[in-house]
Amino acid sequence: MRILLLEDNPDDADLLGIALAASGLAFDLHRATGEEEFAAALEAFAPDIVVSDANIPGFPYRKALALAREARPQLAFVVVSGIDERDLPARDLPHGADAWVCKDRMERVAPVLRDLAGTARAMPRAPDVREREA
Repeated sequence: MRILLLEDNPDDADLLGIALAASGLAFDLHRATGEEEFAAALEAFAPDIVVSDANIPGFPYRKALALAREARPQLAFVVVSGIDERDLPARDLPHGADAWVCKDRMERVAPVLRDLAGTARAMPRAPDVREREA
């Protein structure tokens, strides 16, 4: 799975990468930190899914979502935020994004990505350590 991550905080980007690796999901992660990098990566990296921080200074997820939908209308888009989606009024929920995941629950990102990609069976899994030793 090719994941384009829009995240300005390197620690949050690392946490997502760790959570995805721990899940066993086979993925290629490309990080963009702002609008120019994001727009270029939509074309050059050709992601399967976008995972976007909700609050990149000067480039909110709604703008990133609009760019992604314009470039590739069927591209799955997941918002990650420090705010739990249960604490948001309905009017503030993803505005066309496919999912919203709280950064305190990064372990939920991989199952969400698998669901968006079709089914868990459709997504390749990285080999388990025991599989590599065999």
